[in-house]
Amino acid sequence: MEYTANYHLPQWVETDRIMMEDFNEAMAAIEKGLTEGYHPGNYPYVIGSYVGNGTTQTIELGFRPRFLTITGTQSGTNSYSSTYRYETSTGGEQSKDTVQLTDTGFTVSYVTDGGVTINDIIFPALNRIDVPYSYIAFR
Repeated sequence: MEYTANYHLPQWVETDRIMMEDFNEAMAAIEKGLTEGYHPGNYPYVIGSYVGNGTTQTIELGFRPRFLTITGTQSGTNSYSSTYRYETSTGGEQSKDTVQLTDTGFTVSYVTDGGVTINDIIFPALNRIDVPYSYIAFR
């Protein structure tokens, strides 16, 4: 009998006699792999929400996101969606004035310049006071 390279699962051929032990060991290995690979805290993403505070706030994730999408709805009628992305291949960041990635999550700011709110000029506005936001962050 031959076995797969990565997970040592049996690869039967016509002349092999399939034994109960072989079958049970293969199923146990699959069960173990699925259990260890996908459990709360080990997903490749985190989904969450926050309410804007009109200043600056940090959202803790426990990891630095590689890709982050933030959406928000203001006043229940004006919907908008903003995507913030961090590209590890180029090291470039977008929306730098309103979002900063940290080693453990991200920080959102409501930008002002000399007391004048400029978030209407610098898009996206991702921390308007009392506006609910949702995000998905990928590891």
